[in-house]
Amino acid sequence: MGNSLCCINDFQNNKSNIDIYPYPSQEKYDEYDNWTLETWIDKYKNGNTIRVAFPDGNEIQCYFKIFLNEKCFELSLDNKVRVIKFNDIKCVLHRNSCESLLESEQNLLKSPKVIGIRLISTLKAIAFAMDSPGEERMFYEFIKKYCLTA
Repeated sequence: MGNSLCCINDFQNNKSNIDIYPYPSQEKYDEYDNWTLETWIDKYKNGNTIRVAFPDGNEIQCYFKIFLNEKCFELSLDNKVRVIKFNDIKCVLHRNSCESLLESEQNLLKSPKVIGIRLISTLKAIAFAMDSPGEERMFYEFIKKYCLTA
């Protein structure tokens, strides 16, 4: 799949030793009640579509599948598959942790429906556009529980 296809190009402000920033506990989401971590994982265990977002506002629809036992997930487009191991995720990027990024990247991540991950192996980032803020929050919880503690 390659870094340029499903990674936000030039998150090269490598000053960013951004770590996971917890969401303020008072944040409330109207659509959050419909999601639990388990239902979110179930949605992607058998594979489902997900949108990868780019700083220029474009999105591509990819196929996302979680493999809990293998501790990885796949991101695929057409016949190209990228396997991302849980322990290759350095940090979560979201609206509460984007101060040191470029302005175009900050604008992308300020949406309550967009969440990004930075990979250890490439230092590149991938941003995902979710259908709701609640689903974005579940992606955050998934990364926090399964990937940043691996």
